[in-house]
Amino acid sequence: MTPLLRHYGFRLYSSDWIYHSLFKQFGSDLFSPDDKKAIFNNKEGKQAFAFWQKMVDDKVAIYISGKEGSAMDSAGKIGMVPRSTGSLHWYLDNATFDFGVAPFTLGKHKAVSLGGTNVYLFNKSTDIQQSTGWKLLSFMTNKENLTHFALNTGYMTSRKSSFESPEIQKIMTDDPRFRVTYDQLVYSFPAPKVGPFSEINDIIHDVLDRIILEGESVDILD
Repeated sequence: MTPLLRHYGFRLYSSDWIYHSLFKQFGSDLFSPDDKKAIFNNKEGKQAFAFWQKMVDDKVAIYISGKEGSAMDSAGKIGMVPRSTGSLHWYLDNATFDFGVAPFTLGKHKAVSLGGTNVYLFNKSTDIQQSTGWKLLSFMTNKENLTHFALNTGYMTSRKSSFESPEIQKIMTDDPRFRVTYDQLVYSFPAPKVGPFSEINDIIHDVLDRIILEGESVDILD
């Protein structure tokens, strides 16, 4: 039986906010508190990746991403999968079954990474660039637009006035699945503030693929 025809309890895939959450849940981290040293090869970090490796080896989970992974999700071939809160409307539009949402705070330590991205306004730009950029930034983050964005995606709104709006409060009452992203905030932590994290992230992705797909030892984290 080919993997895509099977049913699995869990779907795993390599995404920085997911594996970073996994490390924290096992009591580890990617970097030291001062962000000057990589520590993801400590005992807890290796245990975290070994846990995923065993899930796939035991065929409890499948390690797959992209369109194939999403196709398995929407077809009901996956019992559970960690996905962005922005996937909520995707499920409402594509799933052929009823589904629930739970906080992504598994493991010994309740922890979930704040995913997403950032918007920057550079202070070395020209005055006109800064004023125009500020207008765009203000437009993107005003109460009305953030409310519209959250209602139509499932993403968490990032402004208190938007969260307290009648529209957001109503959808959380009508469909409690929209509330979960806020409920788990108490266990959240920020993404790394390490300059070359993008390059380090690529290395960890490659290592995770080799451990799970090629059966290499978790000691390659060293």
